Amino acid sequence: MTGAELSKGSGAALELIRRLVDLGIVPRREGARPFVPGDLHRVRLAQAFERSGIPLEAIGTAIASGHLSFDFVDQMFGHHAQLTGKTFREIAEELGLPLDTLTRLYAMWGLPRPAPEDVVREDDAPTFSEWKALVPPQALNEQLLTQGARLFGEATSRLADWGTAVYRDYVEAPMLAAGMSAQETIDASSSFGRLGTPVMERQLSWLLGRKLEHNTFQLIVEHVENAVEAAGAAPPVLTRPPAICFVDLSGYTALTEEIGDQAAAERAGRLGTLLQELAHSHGGSVVKLLGDGAMLQLPDPAEAVRCGLEMVEQVQEAGLPPARVGIASGPVIFRDGDCYGRVVNLAARVMDRARPHQVLATPEVVAVTPREHARFQDLGPVRLKGIAAPAELSVALPPG
Repeated sequence: MTGAELSKGSGAALELIRRLVDLGIVPRREGARPFVPGDLHRVRLAQAFERSGIPLEAIGTAIASGHLSFDFVDQMFGHHAQLTGKTFREIAEELGLPLDTLTRLYAMWGLPRPAPEDVVREDDAPTFSEWKALVPPQALNEQLLTQGARLFGEATSRLADWGTAVYRDYVEAPMLAAGMSAQETIDASSSFGRLGTPVMERQLSWLLGRKLEHNTFQLIVEHVENAVEAAGAAPPVLTRPPAICFVDLSGYTALTEEIGDQAAAERAGRLGTLLQELAHSHGGSVVKLLGDGAMLQLPDPAEAVRCGLEMVEQVQEAGLPPARVGIASGPVIFRDGDCYGRVVNLAARVMDRARPHQVLATPEVVAVTPREHARFQDLGPVRLKGIAAPAELSVALPPG
């Protein structure tokens, strides 16, 4: 790269780049194109240090004395994104979004919030151009965008924090314990970031793809069920269709913030074990764990109610946040170890309406549950998100 290219790609003035070369922060190399892509990160690191109050001259002194080197940068960062020629103000105008909304998304993503005249990085730009090409104009609104950005930000921040914790505990700590200096440690382990980041990116992309495939299949199954019903060709009704049960822990997110991801993950593991044992004891199974909850399938709806009541009780005894449970019964499509159909969506929505320590059930479940298993209090018609008609729901209570 030439000096002009490095200046354009990093957003730093040529004067600053010459200063960084003189201080040894950016290596001095001969030739007409003396800079390499890794110098983009050297410049960005230097700018960050200067903004945080660490003088560049002090960094230069540490380099000159042999206490510091940025050679690891070329290995640690596999991608060297340059800047585009467009500012965030220009991108906002192209998208038809308020500038404040666009820059607020970075805060939701857990990234530094840019200023209006900051230039957009080339790896950020495709995100915005894809929005304009694929997302319906009515969806490009502040509520939906910030909601999506927050969800992506929370999920990826936790994943990135986990990767960093793995590095600190299992790569950096053993090296330091063996007597290596901090510089030797970061030089030796720079390949961890270069190799580990693409691995995590591939796993995240793969898992997101599988999740979207699952949701797509669910939409197709519901569409087919509706079409068959509208055509008057509905399949015979099973005398005792299976039950789908959703459970989650109220306040799990707040708990995570209070005790940390690691401790919260341990409690989620305890929940998974407890639910597996309960489902098995009632003739069912855990279809999938959902972080702070799970989806269960039980062949007998009455057993699903008993299982739900025991969940609420045993979760509390285990010192976990209070559980809430939703149960629905009906035809279910099984594929690749998962369950699909309208009843799956209904059970999830029923759980959403349940309060902490509460088990809610649909009429189909109530009708086949003996009095010795549970008693019920009717709530009457209840509006559920994503369900057109109001649902008659009942609160399940212990039989005593």
